[in-house]
Amino acid sequence: MVDVIVKGIKKSYRRREVLRGVSFEALDGKITVIYGPVGAGKTTILRIIAGLEKPDEGRVYFGDRDVTDIPPQDRNVGLVFQTFALYPHLSVFENIAMPLKAAGLPIEEIKRRVSWVAELLRISDILEKGPAEISGGQRQRVAIARALVKDAAVYLFDEPLTNLDYKIREAMRGELKKILRERGGTFIWATGDPQEALALGDYVVVIHNGVVLDAGQIHEVYNRPKNTLIAKYFSYPSMNFIEGIVVSKDQKRVVESEIVVVELPDALKSLPVGSEVILGIRPTHIKISTSPIPGGLESTVLLTEVLGSETLIHVEVKNKRLVVHVPEIVRLIPGSKLFLKLDYSRIYYFDKSTGNLLHAPG
Repeated sequence: MVDVIVKGIKKSYRRREVLRGVSFEALDGKITVIYGPVGAGKTTILRIIAGLEKPDEGRVYFGDRDVTDIPPQDRNVGLVFQTFALYPHLSVFENIAMPLKAAGLPIEEIKRRVSWVAELLRISDILEKGPAEISGGQRQRVAIARALVKDAAVYLFDEPLTNLDYKIREAMRGELKKILRERGGTFIWATGDPQEALALGDYVVVIHNGVVLDAGQIHEVYNRPKNTLIAKYFSYPSMNFIEGIVVSKDQKRVVESEIVVVELPDALKSLPVGSEVILGIRPTHIKISTSPIPGGLESTVLLTEVLGSETLIHVEVKNKRLVVHVPEIVRLIPGSKLFLKLDYSRIYYFDKSTGNLLHAPG
């Protein structure tokens, strides 16, 4: 297994820049997540690493080996696409065995490897069935098994859980992290789902419009987003933002906004009066009550979204919309009153003009 090093990759299609100088490293034995919205360039990066596309500029290395001009069949890459891409006329066993047969392995070795990966992914009982006879979740496991059965140098996953329903995705995330660790290798996983990135990744590369906004250990990027764009994208649910201005009040420097007044942390005491900032608070750091609470904000419920065993509550406070996350099922009537308690110790401070992080909690 090897580290994957991507250096200065640029790619355009019909004069439209898709990747603009993308650089990052994916370490052997770790799961590196490429996270970004639709159209960010995630699939193009994976196709270039796999050799299915050639960059206009830049290089790709597997360890010390420059593979940029090496054809895909000689790169030894396992690839799982968003679509299952199974052969309908072949059994599950035959679908998984395809790359091993193509490599000319003896039938006994093929049987051993298929049996091993099928047990790993809990699909041993469906090996004789056809793709049409199994569920969507099982078909995705088969597609993943077909990639993992190879002794590949690098494994690439292009949003493989996207087409599965919420509960199956939720169940498979934890399983897959354990499976990939047991399999061993260099794993690069593309996703537009922040929950998936947080659940699976060791490292994350946040990309937007073909540009890497940030890269590093997953908890570092999550806890200290470089700017509001990263804080918005790489957060579940998305961080709430409140615009404010630094003023002097009772001989203290505070940020005054439409809905809250927050004393500046010591690290920002030197910010001049009149500085415009953005306060950021995650929906998980807001508590709720149906009765008035000391220091609480009165809000009006707009709607509630029940997502499995959790709820997102959309509220309005003095014409400002906020989202609150509750780790249980809550049903509230739109238009009803709800009182919010913000955890001011967990507030992020961003520069309004640049969007850059000024201060992170903790």
